[in-house]
Amino acid sequence: QQPGTIDRRATSMEVVGSTLVLHGTPSVMSAYDITNPASPQPIYLDANLISNDYVDLLAWNDVVVVITEVPGGIAVAKATVTASPTAELITDLAGFDGGRARIVGNTLYVVEREDGGVAVIGFTGQEERTIFDAATFARGVTSMPPRIAVAAGDVGVRFYRNGGSLAEGVQRTHGHAWDVLAGTNVFYVAANGHQIEVIR
Repeated sequence: QQPGTIDRRATSMEVVGSTLVLHGTPSVMSAYDITNPASPQPIYLDANLISNDYVDLLAWNDVVVVITEVPGGIAVAKATVTASPTAELITDLAGFDGGRARIVGNTLYVVEREDGGVAVIGFTGQEERTIFDAATFARGVTSMPPRIAVAAGDVGVRFYRNGGSLAEGVQRTHGHAWDVLAGTNVFYVAANGHQIEVIR
């Protein structure tokens, strides 16, 4: 094994500062101090903070945001990465089949896998949330405020403003748009598994 190898199963992971957070099976979390990548040190192991099935795990400031499946929807919680970890529910979305998610600044964006909706959840102050219909299919989402971009399969990339209330237009891609990521004044699109396209 290479130096730094961690002998622990994980289905998703995220780095928060100098801490590597793992989501394992069943739904447990572990965290390691990776200040020295060649010698990870356990902070906590197999913490059953959130018992639901995980959808995604994302870093935000000094915590991880955990999206889980609950009966009839998803729940969004934040969990600390300290030696005595805690978890706190942020919000739940009934009837929302959550898929891929991304955090931009202090806002979480989650796509709805089959129905094409997008949830926009603000983390500052009192958590605010809106849900808008983006397409019949939504695979990935990102934002370059004030624009929101949604990878919408064979449609291409759909753009919105004002938290999703204003549809701005569609950029066609050479193949299905599977994911979209904001860069510096551009958007990168994973198109049909063949190439990365750039939208300016």
